[in-house]
Amino acid sequence: MKRSSIIISLCIMAVLSVNLQAVSLLENGLHSRASGMGGAFAALADDSSAVYYNPALLYDIEDHLVSFGYSHLFHDANNFSFSYVFPKLMLKPDMGISIAFNSLMEDGLKSYSTVEFGNPGDYTSGADFELSEYLVMGGLGIKIVNVALMQISGGFNFKYFSRTIDDFNSSGIAGDLGINAKHRLLNFAVVVRNLLGKLDSSNDATGSTVEEKLPLSIKGGLLLQFNRIMKAIFSSKDERPSHEDSVSRDVLNWVINPVVDAEIILDDETELKIFSGVEGWINNIFALRFGYNNFQGLSYGFSAQVEPIRIDYSYMVHSELNGTHRITGTYMF
Repeated sequence: MKRSSIIISLCIMAVLSVNLQAVSLLENGLHSRASGMGGAFAALADDSSAVYYNPALLYDIEDHLVSFGYSHLFHDANNFSFSYVFPKLMLKPDMGISIAFNSLMEDGLKSYSTVEFGNPGDYTSGADFELSEYLVMGGLGIKIVNVALMQISGGFNFKYFSRTIDDFNSSGIAGDLGINAKHRLLNFAVVVRNLLGKLDSSNDATGSTVEEKLPLSIKGGLLLQFNRIMKAIFSSKDERPSHEDSVSRDVLNWVINPVVDAEIILDDETELKIFSGVEGWINNIFALRFGYNNFQGLSYGFSAQVEPIRIDYSYMVHSELNGTHRITGTYMF
């Protein structure tokens, strides 16, 4: 009897773990700006969410940033997030550190009925579960060297993840390692996610336990410095180099950031995720964004900024679950 209960509980934990990956904090990003760009942010991450997307870019953040976010995520889950960046450390000016906290709470999560695991499908009238998740992160980024007009930086984060579903509990630690190459015309990033990551899961009712490894993944990101590329194309050849920056400031009052990420997930079955997005800023006051990825679908968003405050909003469409609104407020000082 005891052996049967252990097997049953392990099966339940496995099913819940797979089905809940659609809303897991490990996969749903941090804050609104990146969400509005389809999650393509590894080579652009220039705000407090860099600790999640690419800690190598923390070194380049100029201001202290404090961000608070809220989302009514997909079904009926409430997502609260917080992050803070302490930039340009006094002892090491080309270094930045960040901390972040992300939580997800759901009082009426319904079980799924599907033919195959991993496809959430439609909600059934089956059992309800109480779900809570917590993700705590700390990260550091530092400029390594300037090489051939390119800045090379590196960074890492540590993250602690915890999930509770009724009597089932999972927790574990992992780390991400990021490298970024910033050129005048483009940025290129590589982030290795979930290094040495694992979850220890247990059932309080039966005392059974199981260990689950978090899938290792490698993400590459590319950002094109669109304004600088266009300026290089249309600038007169006989224009004096000293005039280049003044022309940009006087004529161009907009910034466009096209980005694309590709992530290879090295699990039992290798999976490829593609993220793409673009944002356009006008006078550094208002921005529009659009994005797409091949596992959730379309997203869009906007920002309004009057320093020292910025408000970001995004809406994410999901192919299986309800869409979700996400809003983030950031204070800069």
